[in-house]
Amino acid sequence: MAEKTLRNRGFTLIETLVVVVVIGIMLTLAMPSTRNATATQRQVSLDKFAAALEGAMFASVIGGQHLRLVTDGRRYHFEKRQNDGTWARPADATALKAGELNDDVRIEQAWQDGKTRQPPLRIEFMGATPPLLRLWVRDGEQTHKLETTASGGVVQTVEQAVEQGG
Repeated sequence: MAEKTLRNRGFTLIETLVVVVVIGIMLTLAMPSTRNATATQRQVSLDKFAAALEGAMFASVIGGQHLRLVTDGRRYHFEKRQNDGTWARPADATALKAGELNDDVRIEQAWQDGKTRQPPLRIEFMGATPPLLRLWVRDGEQTHKLETTASGGVVQTVEQAVEQGG
């Protein structure tokens, strides 16, 4: 009988461990995957850059503006050529706003007119015929290629995955 009384006073070690494991599983399921959230943030950052580049291309093709992309590999902005030949950031064009890629997203290389270049970059485009331009952007896990089309569009493709492990 004394054995029964002691048993009713608390929880066994196994019961306690089962509760801890169940709580751990519930927390794991309840918390969003940080890996997926980070990958999503990188993709959104890259998509914003691609949209900004495409907007500038269309502004050049449709509006006949002489523009250029200026980037250090992470931060970027667009400049418009003035009548006196100088370059200035357009104050009124929301499509040509400056931006910044996510922390682990970088423009690694550009190709234009048969020449390969690394950041910092100043890439000019103007008039009815946009340049055929390729940009390789690393997002920490993959390399994306942004390639302009003859109409000024920007096509994004995934080139390769970075191998991890040891």
